[in-house]
Amino acid sequence: MNNRLMDVIKEHAPDSWDFLSKAVSSGLNYNILEVNTNSREFLHVIADLRKHDEIFEVKWVRRIQNLSMYGRYALRHQQLMVRNRFNPANAKEEIRYACIHESKIDSLAQRNLDARYLAVENFENRFNKSELFTNVLSAIREMTSNDSNWVLVMARVTTEGGKIVSDSEIYPEYVLKLKMKDVSLLWG
Repeated sequence: MNNRLMDVIKEHAPDSWDFLSKAVSSGLNYNILEVNTNSREFLHVIADLRKHDEIFEVKWVRRIQNLSMYGRYALRHQQLMVRNRFNPANAKEEIRYACIHESKIDSLAQRNLDARYLAVENFENRFNKSELFTNVLSAIREMTSNDSNWVLVMARVTTEGGKIVSDSEIYPEYVLKLKMKDVSLLWG
């Protein structure tokens, strides 16, 4: 992308984005940053998860900053909102969840929730974009319970008629490392 377009996207990036801090990991077009556990952002991210404290605890939260991926998401979001301006309930932004192997966080940050790049050898690859969960517990149930190397992805999603039809309607905003306390409560 040209620099002028990247500057425009940067101007419209979420307020939480930080372009000065040292990244935990970075690539050609992305940065992954640790979210401070004492920040408002951290409390906001884990707000829906706190009601499940007896099942797991959040060890860390990392924010994905990918300007080109976010730009595609923001543009698609606007397109769907304009197309549905006379029927606003048909298009909406919501949070959805998925679990991926921790070794695939960089692939996620670079390529979005694309199952081709998130597959892990010797594990069933269950992820596909139509199975992003609205309920965090449903996503966690998909994790391999005897392997602690899975992380929860919290994604912004713009749906039209409740459906996701392209990767540009998904922005994987946060990755959370969970420590399971009582797995039996997932099915209780």
